[in-house]
Amino acid sequence: MMKEELRGKSILYLSRPDERPELLKAMTGAAPTTEPYCRFLYELAGDMRPTIALETGTDQGRSAAHLALGCSTSTVYTVDIEPVCTKNAQDLKLKNIIAVTADSLEYAKSIPDGWIDLLFLDSLHSPEHLGAEWKAFRPKVRPGGIALFDDIALNGWMAKFWEKLEGEKVDLHELHYSGFGAVLL
Repeated sequence: MMKEELRGKSILYLSRPDERPELLKAMTGAAPTTEPYCRFLYELAGDMRPTIALETGTDQGRSAAHLALGCSTSTVYTVDIEPVCTKNAQDLKLKNIIAVTADSLEYAKSIPDGWIDLLFLDSLHSPEHLGAEWKAFRPKVRPGGIALFDDIALNGWMAKFWEKLEGEKVDLHELHYSGFGAVLL
């Protein structure tokens, strides 16, 4: 996938009728600021058809659910250190979500390099943690895969992290008020 193609997809996804299942619409209805990027995750999963998608930061399970229902043949791993977040994802009862309670940095050690097709980093928003997650998970994404980052404009240090991040980057600011970006690998 190329930068221009991904940028075009983000705009296309938001301009066409919302055909997500009612479960997903209800999830973003409860958190409206997540709707654009969740719709993007749903549509991207359907187009990309990743074998393995992995997100860090489960929260309510919205992102994992969008990835899982976007492509029912994908296996979506969602990793969070908080057991209540793992339970939120498990309570969705989607057969292709594997919710893991673990420190993401420790969990990354158990994953083979090149295993992930689509990575979504959205856990602890501190410069140390995000930088460590990127360093730990970057080799785990296969060549031709994609890494997504939420909140790239949340504050000054997140913007600086995004600015310094190397690779073929795509700023998808229309997806979230605090920024959203992709790195094509």
